Amino acid sequence: MERKNYEEKPLTTEEVVSAGVRTTVMRFGIEETEDGWECDESCFNHKEPLTRDDYGKLVTHFIREKYSSDDEEAIRQNYLESKTNKHKAEFAALKGWRERAKAMARTVLGIED
Repeated sequence: MERKNYEEKPLTTEEVVSAGVRTTVMRFGIEETEDGWECDESCFNHKEPLTRDDYGKLVTHFIREKYSSDDEEAIRQNYLESKTNKHKAEFAALKGWRERAKAMARTVLGIED
C-alpha cells in the first residue's frame, strides 16, 4: 500500500480498463490536508469484474502488500518456536494486518459484516 496525495478528493474505488486488463484502484483513510487530500492506495489487477468470489484473492493481495509469504511464514514459525516479546509483537502486528486486509476486502466488495 502506498501513501498518495491528491489536489481534489479522490474516489474510494475506481476501475480502469486498459488492453483487456482491469485495475481496481482502492483508496483508504482519505483525509483532507492543508495541501489537498491524502490516502493509502492499492491497485489490484484482474480480468473479470470483481465479485464476492474474489474475497480471498483480495485479502491475500492486501496481505502481500505488507508481508511476503516468506515473511509471514517466518513470523509464524518464530512465534510458535520462541514466543519472545519481539516475536509476540511481530505476530500481533501480522494478525492485525490480516484483520485490516479482510475489512478492506469486504469494503471494496460491498460485503456487510
